[in-house]
Amino acid sequence: MKSLDAAKKALISAIVFTFLWMCVPTETHANAFFRKFSDIDGNFAESEIVMLSARGIIAGEGAKFFPAKSVTRAEFVKMLVTALGYEEEAGDVRYYSGVFSDIDGHWAAGYITEAWELGIVKGEGNRFYPDRSINRAEMVAMLFRAFEPRTVGYGWENRQVLKKFVDRASIPSWAAPYAAHAVEEGLVKGTPEGRFEPLRPATRAEAAKVLTAMAAKKGYIYDFYGLITAVDDKAGEIRIIIDGNPASLPLSPEAAAYKGEKKTDVKAMSGNGAYIIVDNGRVVLIKSLEE
Repeated sequence: MKSLDAAKKALISAIVFTFLWMCVPTETHANAFFRKFSDIDGNFAESEIVMLSARGIIAGEGAKFFPAKSVTRAEFVKMLVTALGYEEEAGDVRYYSGVFSDIDGHWAAGYITEAWELGIVKGEGNRFYPDRSINRAEMVAMLFRAFEPRTVGYGWENRQVLKKFVDRASIPSWAAPYAAHAVEEGLVKGTPEGRFEPLRPATRAEAAKVLTAMAAKKGYIYDFYGLITAVDDKAGEIRIIIDGNPASLPLSPEAAAYKGEKKTDVKAMSGNGAYIIVDNGRVVLIKSLEE
């Protein structure tokens, strides 16, 4: 079983190798599902949903993503395992009769098994409840176990940031450190009324938002990061400087571009530092962190 650190290093090494030796992008993810969903325009997580789609982590249902629909525990586990690069290992598992008694034959048995072996999920007793909606407390716990398993402390000192939430008493004690870190790192802000809502089912849009933020921070969600120096429509390419090295990357006619959370024209990205996602050898998404 590969460790998360090993998986991250392997991914980064693959990206660097591709850039230094070929200077052109290749398809770095095996199952690309890039599509533009018809029901996400203007959604608070639109750019994150597009990023996950471009990365092959989500596929939606037909032409729709259903951003307001709740996420099941199995669905979120699949997103995490795929983002970490363990989809192939998870796909090899068809039946499971080990620690969880309620996932044998389930479509996500392999993903849940992989997540359990990686320490991402714990379940309740000998049951996982794969088809139950995941709540916000469970979501942030799984997220940090996946990407920052060593950074979450169990002392009370890091829970002081939770005092601003009027419903802090409803945050389960086991989830408090994860919730605190999620707030500290800006992954979760709470509602305008000052509520964390730990037990409310998380929506698909919320799951996309927090997963993309964490995965991008750790280098899992994008293929390249660099300064875009020019966008050449006629040549169908962008020019970009990555780690001080100039390169030209083929641009898909369907490429989407975002400045922060605002959708923009690809041409407007010139002069911006941006995350780049490649699908089938062409740039399909460009996202700058600045508005």
